[in-house]
Amino acid sequence: MTWIDDARCPVEAVVGRLGWEALGRRGVPCPACRADKRDARRLPAGLTADGMGWRCFKCGAGGSSIDYVAFALAGQGLTHLDPDRRRSIRAWFQADGGTARPKSTVLASAPGLPGRPPRSEVQALWDASGPLAPVMADGPAHDADFTSFLVRKGLAPVVQQIDGGGLARATPDANTFDWPCWWPRGWARIWRLLVRGYEPSGDLASLHARGVITLDLPNGDRLPKTVWPKSPPKQRYAAAGLLFADETALAMMRGERTQVAVVLVCEGLTSWLAAAAWSRRVGSTDHAVIGACNGSFGALRRIRWGASPPPVVALVDEDPTGDRYFAEIVAALPDKRVHRGTVGGRE
Repeated sequence: MTWIDDARCPVEAVVGRLGWEALGRRGVPCPACRADKRDARRLPAGLTADGMGWRCFKCGAGGSSIDYVAFALAGQGLTHLDPDRRRSIRAWFQADGGTARPKSTVLASAPGLPGRPPRSEVQALWDASGPLAPVMADGPAHDADFTSFLVRKGLAPVVQQIDGGGLARATPDANTFDWPCWWPRGWARIWRLLVRGYEPSGDLASLHARGVITLDLPNGDRLPKTVWPKSPPKQRYAAAGLLFADETALAMMRGERTQVAVVLVCEGLTSWLAAAAWSRRVGSTDHAVIGACNGSFGALRRIRWGASPPPVVALVDEDPTGDRYFAEIVAALPDKRVHRGTVGGRE
């Protein structure tokens, strides 16, 4: 029995694991053409009767669940990939014990689904948010829970670099801001560490926040550690394909800088923030620091890398999830040198 035999599973299982959303009889996203929809109610790709295959009604791409992942991460079906990229797809399936289990919660909507929060509202919330240093100092902005979180995550020593680089901010007081419908006022107490999410082009698209306190729910569950904007009624806001980026990375993504010594790709908000802040502290202005969450590592392939792309170091955790993310990074960047490292600041 080969790894392909072990990896075969329902398509909806890999859709969920990629961080996208399947709508059952109303279809799944197309990993090849990334079309918005087939019609008003259905996604572009349909499933076979047994759920083990898919076919896009827009571009005609299709195949098994393995082909679905190959298109999503490498842009082609499995049989068309070179040996290195085939090994990356194999590693992706084997990262969770060889089973592509569906997620209980969809972490990010499929690429191509509409859309992002209004840009003006995203900018307004960012502008209303403040630097982190005051939450650690005596004064009206002091926040003991926030301070404890920054110390626990190893971010307290680099708060000045975080503020100076505009890497993250503290959300405003719940009662001093006219909160948009996609960011409930009640979030202001918990998810206070705010960062910006960018398109691979470097355009501002959304906001992402980390909770600084932990609350247990009555049913024994815990609130999520991080949040993206909430989809308002009759709309869907997607987070897939969005990246975190420091100043050097943004300049590269926007085509404003062509010479970068190395690109660091981090797993999650706090790992990216730690790496970007420490890079700024030691003066590494030729290091570009990029972060991604589940469902967004494939967006790396859409960055403007330039004629002489720099080496890439993937800073991911030493666990099955980190193994999967590393495989996604390698598959998204088949023509680049990708090395693996680790960084503090686990999600």
